Amino acid sequence: MHHIRLTYLVAITATLLTLLSSLAGCGGAPHYDERLVQADSLMMPQPDSALTVLQAIDADSLTTDADHAYHALLTTQAMYRCYVTATSDSAINCALDYYRHHQGEREKLTRALIYKGAVMEELGDPEEAMRFYKQAETQAAQDDYFNLGYTKLRIATLFIQNFSTDSTTVIRLTDASKIFEALNDTNYTIITLGTLGTMYCHINQDSAIYYLMRTIRLAQSFDPTLQYDYISKLSGINYYNGNYQESKKLALYIINNGKAYCGENQYYYYASYSYLKLHQLDSARYILSITPPPSCAIDSMNNFKLRAEIAKANNDYKTYSLNINQYHSFTEKIRFTQSKDIKKTETIIEKNVAENKNQILSKHNDFLKYAITIVVLLFFIGIYGYKRMLNSLNKYQAEYKNVKDELESAMSELKSQQQKIENMEGRNQDISKLVNYRLSAFNDLYQSMRVKTTEQDKVKKIIPFSSFIKLLNDRKQIIEFKPSNSFWDKMRISIDGEYNGIVTFVEKNYPNLSQDDLKLFCLCCSKISPQIIKLCLNFTNAKTVSNYKRRLLKVKMGLDMTMDDFIEHYLKGELN
Repeated sequence: MHHIRLTYLVAITATLLTLLSSLAGCGGAPHYDERLVQADSLMMPQPDSALTVLQAIDADSLTTDADHAYHALLTTQAMYRCYVTATSDSAINCALDYYRHHQGEREKLTRALIYKGAVMEELGDPEEAMRFYKQAETQAAQDDYFNLGYTKLRIATLFIQNFSTDSTTVIRLTDASKIFEALNDTNYTIITLGTLGTMYCHINQDSAIYYLMRTIRLAQSFDPTLQYDYISKLSGINYYNGNYQESKKLALYIINNGKAYCGENQYYYYASYSYLKLHQLDSARYILSITPPPSCAIDSMNNFKLRAEIAKANNDYKTYSLNINQYHSFTEKIRFTQSKDIKKTETIIEKNVAENKNQILSKHNDFLKYAITIVVLLFFIGIYGYKRMLNSLNKYQAEYKNVKDELESAMSELKSQQQKIENMEGRNQDISKLVNYRLSAFNDLYQSMRVKTTEQDKVKKIIPFSSFIKLLNDRKQIIEFKPSNSFWDKMRISIDGEYNGIVTFVEKNYPNLSQDDLKLFCLCCSKISPQIIKLCLNFTNAKTVSNYKRRLLKVKMGLDMTMDDFIEHYLKGELN
């Protein structure tokens, strides 16, 4: 039976190992075309070189689906990093479909989701872009630090540009900055800190100044061309705080050193407005004269407002009136556009809130299902265990009753013998004494048994859980004996008297026997049942008694005979 079980175990283990090996083989990364691997290695430091390598690859030369998917992913990524605006999402869809069916490529699936979001952003669908960015954030492995940080940056930036800001935006940007700092990726650290500073410009200007100053210091030591957009924002904060001197200084620094690298014209207006506030009209007019033409509605609005303020300072109210009317006209247009954007944003936010509520509700329901399942399982396990415990209690109580009946029967027989001896004329006093000793010994045993079970007889069918656990451990205590020394002394005297000193003979001639061996010998000579012997010596079951008897005679005493044979040979004097 054990051999069959072992064979099954070996077979099952071998099958599991085979399955695991095959799964590992299926999930392993394929061998990619070396040109694709080279392009991927150039992607971060030299995206333009990576794009050149990818454009030189003939699609027909790629022989596997894995290579085609990898090529589509890298091409989309390189074009995005080289500022080539996407016109279609077909390439990235090819990569995304492949990696969704090959979960072993987790990092590439994360990248595919990120650049699917980037493409949707460029195609003018920020809501879809956000959906894919959030999928990428969920998909990214916890040790895939760059993709995790980059995804958080993309989500936060998109949220700021198209929706609004909230605590989760701040958390994502803060987490992303910590990831990029830990990776020593200064470029993305600058972008992340700069985004934080920009976000705080209209929320908390102290925080905005803190993050912008950190960004500018990092940019000056890493790549000075990256600092000017953030200096422009810092100039604006100083202007709105009334620190015109500092605002003018920062704006002029960009005009003199970095106007080719700054992506906005706002710093011209900060410089001109600051000169105007400092009553330096000529300087204000000069800065306005060299300001590039407005590139957007906000630039036009600022331009007309600045012209109106300069005209008013010169008491030229006609020019002031013309420009202020143009300013109000652009203000209304911007307000109308913003109200449409706000409504759109509110709709998107409401949809996101509803989706988040549904996700939370779904997770809550899943949790409830698991909790209910666990509770039901525990309930049935408890019932099963409780029934087993009660069955065990019933079994041991039945065993106790049988042993009690056996002892009472033996005592009844001894009392009957005692009565017969006492009624005999010229009775044998020695035999009477032996019977009394045996009867007294059995009575001691019976009393110890009764005392032990008195408390257990009070056990109810329904008990507290703590008592249930205790009874599982202590159920054998129901019929466990602890015979006293008096019992053993009386048993030895009665056995020695009945069998002409057999216990003394065994103890003398077999000195290697222990006290437990002598106790077993006494009990075997007393003709009581194996069940009672088992309890007296705390054996596990009655079969153990037979095993111990054989071992006692064959191994310890070196005799090839039964206990009855030994007694018979001893009484005949054949062992002397």
